Amino acid sequence: MKLYKIIQIICFVPVVISMTANAQVTIGETEAPVNGALLQLKNIANINGAEINANKGLALPRVSLASKTALYPMFTTHADTLNTVYKKNHTGLMVYNTNRCLTKNEGKDGRGIWIWDGTMWNNTSVLSEASSLFTSTDHIDLPSGSDARGAVGPIELGLEWNPVDKQVTYTAPTASPSFTGVSFNSITPSSPVSAASGKTPINFLSNAMTLNPNAPWASLQSEINFTLVDAECGNINKKVVLNQTNYVLRSYNNGYHGYVTNNVLGHNILSKESNYFVLVDTNPFSLRIRGNANWKATVTGNTNIITHNIPATGVANLSGFSNSPLPGDFVITGVAAPSSKYTIASIVIEDEYTPHRAKPVTVTCYSCIGTPDLSSVSITANNIQTEQGDPIWGTNVVHHLAKPGVYEEFYSADFGDAGRWMTTNLAATAYDGNTHTQNKILTGAHIMGYYNEPHWCYPKTHGSLITTGEGPSQEYLDNPAVGFLYNWDAATAGKGGPTGTYSPGNQMGLPEGDGVGQQPRIQGICPKGWHLPSDYEWTELENEIITNTTKYAEIDEDIKAPLIPFIKAQGYHGTIHASAMRDHCELFQRADVVSNCSKGYFQGGFAVFLAGLVTGNQTGNFRDFAAIWSSSSKSGGDAWSRRFFSSSSKVETNGTVRHSGASVRCKKDK
Repeated sequence: MKLYKIIQIICFVPVVISMTANAQVTIGETEAPVNGALLQLKNIANINGAEINANKGLALPRVSLASKTALYPMFTTHADTLNTVYKKNHTGLMVYNTNRCLTKNEGKDGRGIWIWDGTMWNNTSVLSEASSLFTSTDHIDLPSGSDARGAVGPIELGLEWNPVDKQVTYTAPTASPSFTGVSFNSITPSSPVSAASGKTPINFLSNAMTLNPNAPWASLQSEINFTLVDAECGNINKKVVLNQTNYVLRSYNNGYHGYVTNNVLGHNILSKESNYFVLVDTNPFSLRIRGNANWKATVTGNTNIITHNIPATGVANLSGFSNSPLPGDFVITGVAAPSSKYTIASIVIEDEYTPHRAKPVTVTCYSCIGTPDLSSVSITANNIQTEQGDPIWGTNVVHHLAKPGVYEEFYSADFGDAGRWMTTNLAATAYDGNTHTQNKILTGAHIMGYYNEPHWCYPKTHGSLITTGEGPSQEYLDNPAVGFLYNWDAATAGKGGPTGTYSPGNQMGLPEGDGVGQQPRIQGICPKGWHLPSDYEWTELENEIITNTTKYAEIDEDIKAPLIPFIKAQGYHGTIHASAMRDHCELFQRADVVSNCSKGYFQGGFAVFLAGLVTGNQTGNFRDFAAIWSSSSKSGGDAWSRRFFSSSSKVETNGTVRHSGASVRCKKDK
């Protein structure tokens, strides 16, 4: 035994000496390795070039790797397997991995030759197919409400697995941590899923988000877990996150310049982001822009009616909407410039992401300060032309010159089948050459309260007193288009007879004429060639504006239906056509009625001025209400009028007490 060990040592020493001397070794033969190799394996001698030099192979160590990023089982402690120095020192380490589940969710068998690159194991083999489960994405964004990513229909998630004969199941969506879960109208197909093809689409139809109007950018998020059962490697799990974030920009402003807002609707209807406010003074104010996107603002249109801070950009801000301005607000100041009244500037607020995530918000600024540009009215009518009419009027707006001592200047516009109407309130102090059966004569400004005496007065701020013989009010001087207020006896030149209370019966819906079921035309206080319109004619006007709204109002589409019947119930009717008939600048600065208003009186809009109502010697509801007389009797004490409110988008047909002071709009005789 001792002799055998001595012989081993004697044989081993030359090999060690040779390896040390040459630093190159051939295993299997005694000849030197090729020049470029430290170690060569061969068992057939004297073979050079590319010929076969062995009939045996290299048997690599067979190792079961547990992780692609750890040196295990080379080191057994957790710290050693993750030691950075050890990892680098073992670069180039090669093993044959026997663990097929190392890559169980990559669609390949994990067995094969792997080399350590200093940070992780890399396979060098063409791996065979293995159990796998794939989804087309791990995160689905579900657009909703006012974002710009498109309307939400079914969202498709691709699902694919191998082997094809295995079954994939999935859970109902559950709320993600810290989020309220997204709910769904349907998920198809329902669980469990089994398909011979090994693939199937999963469709989600999300429900509309339930949102806090003050924080419409809230998020909902769910998780859905897919499972493929694999007997050898254990279940393969896949999680997909379903996120529904409503990207919204909203804008508010502080003070009484008008309220700007936009509706946030459900996922099937993307809301129209358009806002409106009226500039009523030159005080600066902050347009508070809130949302979950960085934004920029661009001003178009008549940029001369406002000044604003530059640069017009801001960051995402989810804070509330208090009246206190905050840094980053878009500060706007109205400008009282010549020719600026009744003109528009638009502020387009859009997020700075590409493509947009939130829908742009257009804020329309309508100026009610400065002076109007009346140069657009190219036709002026003298008194003869005003009486007789002129073919050149056509469908144009006409400026009618004053008739001294009788009526002040006024404007008129064509309203299609409803004819030509005044677009400013009448301001007449005398009857225009008419022989009246009651021999009515107007005197100066006078208190109301009389059924059978024709009186008029100037409109005044709510609660002001009227005195007989007083001069023009400041409210009239500021805007003569508001005209005067008349009792019905003055407006009709005595249709109520000697007592002022005569009634031929309820004349609602009766056309003009001398036949049965008709009523006579009344010139009344109107200029020659014009008359006080009947209830029937008022209905014609309303229906014309409902049918062709865009022609007469700042609105994107015609209201069209329903039309107003000639015989109707007393009270409110229509939908929003009162807004389309009201003047922007005479509203009482109310938030809910500043949009969809009439074009200016010189732009072809009907432009109702809210001149209030006078009872006895006191004014009421100036800039908040208007009653405009018709020539049609309701009863002995009342006549039909059209009534407009700053707080309602509907027109009211109602009786007004005949001794009250209301406005007058005249219509041109045909």
